[in-house]
Formats: sequence, structure tokens, C-alpha cells
Amino acid sequence: MGPGFFGVFIVLFLVVFVYIVVNGITEWSRNNRMPVVKEEVYLVEKKRVDNSSMNANGMMTSDVDYYATFRFRDGSEMRFKIRRDMYNGIKEGEMGMLTHQGTRFHEYTTLEF
Repeated sequence: MGPGFFGVFIVLFLVVFVYIVVNGITEWSRNNRMPVVKEEVYLVEKKRVDNSSMNANGMMTSDVDYYATFRFRDGSEMRFKIRRDMYNGIKEGEMGMLTHQGTRFHEYTTLEF
């Protein structure tokens, strides 16, 4: 592997890094321009995703992300990352009020009947 390979690797790394940063800033900006909306939804699915990786010292680290997928009255669905306490307090199949701003989750409360 010569210096050409290293150069290609650096360029590829920079392109991916810039793409990720630009995507994040674009979504953040788009969400900021959206109104905060509160609407009735159906909780389709809640999901726990375990993430494990090895750090620079060779130690395994793990993290857990929690997601909820909601269905709106028009039939569309959106998935949001939520806090663990929220995940533990909700049940698939329930109805509730979701407050969000674009793809940014704000709050969910279960409707009591």
C-alpha cells in the first residue's frame, strides 16, 4: 500500500465526514423552520437498539437507543428517538398525543379512555 492509497482513504474519509455534517445541519435547520405540532397518533412500534463497539483502548462499550414509531390520521408514519423512561412507559397499540417539530420529538402522552 503506497502513498496513493493513503491519499484516497483521506479524501474518502473527508467526503463522508462533510456529508454527515451537512446532512445534520440541514435537518436541524429544517426542523427549526417547522411549526411545533400536537396531534393524535397511534403507537405502532417501540424498539430498543443495542449498540456495542470497541473504544481506542480495546474496551467494549455499549449504548442503548430507544425509538417509537407513530401512525398519523392520514396513515403516514414517523419514527422518533425517545428517552428510556418514555420507552418504558408506553405500550404498542395505544393512542396518544404526540408533539413534534418536523423530525424532532418533543413529547408524547397516552390518551386515557
